[in-house]
Amino acid sequence: MKRRIALALLHHPVLDRAGEVVTTSMTNMDLHDMSRSAKSYGLEAMYVVHPIEAQRELVRRIRDHWVEGSGKNRIPDRAIALELLRCVVTFEEALADLGSET
Repeated sequence: MKRRIALALLHHPVLDRAGEVVTTSMTNMDLHDMSRSAKSYGLEAMYVVHPIEAQRELVRRIRDHWVEGSGKNRIPDRAIALELLRCVVTFEEALADLGSET
C-alpha cells in the first residue's frame, strides 16, 4: 500500500489565547508558503480547512488565479506548488479526500 502524506492548515476549530474555540481568517501567505513547503517535501496535497464559504471561495479564487489564470502566465513556477492546494470544510473531509483512490 502506498503511503499518502499531506499537510492540513486548520482554521477551525482552533483555540484563542483564552482557550475558546474560534475560527481564524485565511491569509494569502498561508496558501503560498504552505503549498511551496508541501511541494518541496513531496507531499500529495495541501489542505486548507475552513467552515466559512466566503473564505473557501477566496482560497479557490487565489488558487485559480495562479494555476489557471493570468498569474500562471506571469510566474509559472508558482502554479506547480499551488496545484496541490485543496480547500475543504472539515478535517474529516480532508482525510476522506486523501484516503480516496482518485
